[in-house]
Amino acid sequence: MPQNCRPNSIFIAVLVVCGVLLYFNNLYVPFVYDDLMQITGNPRLQNPTGIADAVITDYRTNRTFQNLTFAINWALTPNSPVSFHLFNNLLHIVNSVLLFLLLTAFVKVRYLAHLTSFSS
Repeated sequence: MPQNCRPNSIFIAVLVVCGVLLYFNNLYVPFVYDDLMQITGNPRLQNPTGIADAVITDYRTNRTFQNLTFAINWALTPNSPVSFHLFNNLLHIVNSVLLFLLLTAFVKVRYLAHLTSFSS
Protein backbone atom coordinates (compact mmCIF):
# COMPACT_ATOMS: atom_id res chain seq x y z
CA MET A 1 0.00 0.00 0.00
CA PRO A 2 1.44 3.41 -0.93
CA GLN A 3 2.43 5.64 1.95
CA ASN A 4 -0.11 8.43 1.17
CA CYS A 5 -3.14 6.09 0.91
CA ARG A 6 -3.00 4.95 4.53
CA PRO A 7 -3.92 8.34 6.11
CA ASN A 8 -6.83 8.66 3.67
CA SER A 9 -8.11 5.20 4.56
CA ILE A 10 -7.86 5.98 8.25
CA PHE A 11 -9.70 9.27 7.79
CA ILE A 12 -12.45 7.59 5.77
CA ALA A 13 -12.89 5.08 8.60
CA VAL A 14 -13.07 7.99 11.07
CA LEU A 15 -15.71 9.68 8.87
CA VAL A 16 -17.81 6.52 8.77
CA VAL A 17 -17.57 5.93 12.52
CA CYS A 18 -18.41 9.57 13.28
CA GLY A 19 -21.34 9.42 10.86
CA VAL A 20 -22.68 6.30 12.55
CA LEU A 21 -22.32 7.85 16.00
CA LEU A 22 -23.89 11.17 14.97
CA TYR A 23 -26.74 10.06 12.71
CA PHE A 24 -27.94 6.73 14.00
CA ASN A 25 -29.66 8.11 17.09
CA ASN A 26 -32.64 8.96 14.87
CA LEU A 27 -33.46 5.41 13.70
CA TYR A 28 -36.45 4.92 15.98
CA VAL A 29 -37.83 8.43 15.75
CA PRO A 30 -41.29 8.57 14.12
CA PHE A 31 -42.05 10.59 11.02
CA VAL A 32 -42.15 14.30 11.91
CA TYR A 33 -42.44 17.72 10.25
CA ASP A 34 -41.90 17.49 6.49
CA ASP A 35 -41.90 13.66 6.61
CA LEU A 36 -45.64 13.80 7.18
CA MET A 37 -46.23 15.69 3.93
CA GLN A 38 -43.54 14.12 1.77
CA ILE A 39 -43.86 10.50 2.88
CA THR A 40 -46.97 9.51 4.85
CA GLY A 41 -49.19 12.17 3.29
CA ASN A 42 -48.04 11.54 -0.26
CA PRO A 43 -50.56 9.22 -1.97
CA ARG A 44 -48.24 8.72 -4.94
CA LEU A 45 -45.86 6.68 -2.79
CA GLN A 46 -48.58 4.38 -1.54
CA ASN A 47 -49.54 2.54 -4.71
CA PRO A 48 -47.52 -0.04 -6.67
CA THR A 49 -47.03 2.25 -9.67
CA GLY A 50 -46.04 5.10 -7.38
CA ILE A 51 -42.33 4.91 -8.10
CA ALA A 52 -42.54 6.32 -11.61
CA ASP A 53 -45.44 8.59 -10.71
CA ALA A 54 -43.69 10.03 -7.64
CA VAL A 55 -40.45 10.65 -9.51
CA ILE A 56 -41.83 12.17 -12.68
CA THR A 57 -44.94 14.07 -11.65
CA ASP A 58 -44.57 15.04 -8.00
CA TYR A 59 -46.05 18.50 -7.74
CA ARG A 60 -44.54 19.26 -4.29
CA THR A 61 -40.86 19.35 -5.19
CA ASN A 62 -38.45 18.90 -8.03
CA ARG A 63 -36.28 16.54 -6.01
CA THR A 64 -36.16 13.56 -8.33
CA PHE A 65 -33.59 11.48 -6.43
CA GLN A 66 -35.30 12.12 -3.10
CA ASN A 67 -38.69 11.14 -4.54
CA LEU A 68 -37.16 8.02 -6.10
CA THR A 69 -35.64 6.90 -2.79
CA PHE A 70 -38.89 7.61 -0.94
CA ALA A 71 -40.93 5.62 -3.47
CA ILE A 72 -38.57 2.63 -3.44
CA ASN A 73 -38.37 2.73 0.33
CA TRP A 74 -42.16 2.83 0.64
CA ALA A 75 -42.50 -0.09 -1.79
CA LEU A 76 -40.06 -2.20 0.25
CA THR A 77 -41.09 -1.18 3.79
CA PRO A 78 -44.31 0.85 3.81
CA ASN A 79 -44.70 3.38 6.58
CA SER A 80 -41.49 2.33 8.38
CA PRO A 81 -39.55 5.30 9.77
CA VAL A 82 -36.59 3.04 10.59
CA SER A 83 -35.89 2.14 6.96
CA PHE A 84 -36.33 5.73 5.77
CA HIS A 85 -33.98 7.06 8.44
CA LEU A 86 -31.44 4.26 7.91
CA PHE A 87 -31.23 4.92 4.18
CA ASN A 88 -30.99 8.67 4.74
CA ASN A 89 -28.19 8.18 7.29
CA LEU A 90 -26.26 5.96 4.90
CA LEU A 91 -26.62 8.56 2.13
CA HIS A 92 -25.19 11.26 4.42
CA ILE A 93 -22.20 9.10 5.32
CA VAL A 94 -21.51 8.09 1.71
CA ASN A 95 -21.77 11.72 0.59
CA SER A 96 -19.23 12.79 3.22
CA VAL A 97 -16.79 10.13 2.03
CA LEU A 98 -17.33 11.05 -1.63
CA LEU A 99 -16.79 14.73 -0.86
CA PHE A 100 -13.56 13.89 0.94
CA LEU A 101 -12.30 11.79 -1.99
CA LEU A 102 -13.21 14.49 -4.50
CA LEU A 103 -11.50 17.23 -2.53
CA THR A 104 -8.34 15.21 -1.92
CA ALA A 105 -8.09 14.63 -5.65
CA PHE A 106 -8.47 18.27 -6.66
CA VAL A 107 -7.51 20.52 -3.75
CA LYS A 108 -3.86 20.74 -2.77
CA VAL A 109 -4.37 22.58 0.53
CA ARG A 110 -3.49 20.18 3.31
CA TYR A 111 -6.41 19.21 5.59
CA LEU A 112 -8.98 21.30 3.69
CA ALA A 113 -10.63 18.10 2.48
CA HIS A 114 -10.65 16.74 6.04
CA LEU A 115 -12.35 19.80 7.52
CA THR A 116 -14.84 20.22 4.70
CA SER A 117 -15.97 16.60 4.66
CA PHE A 118 -16.49 16.63 8.43
CA SER A 119 -18.78 19.63 8.11
CA SER A 120 -21.00 18.01 5.47
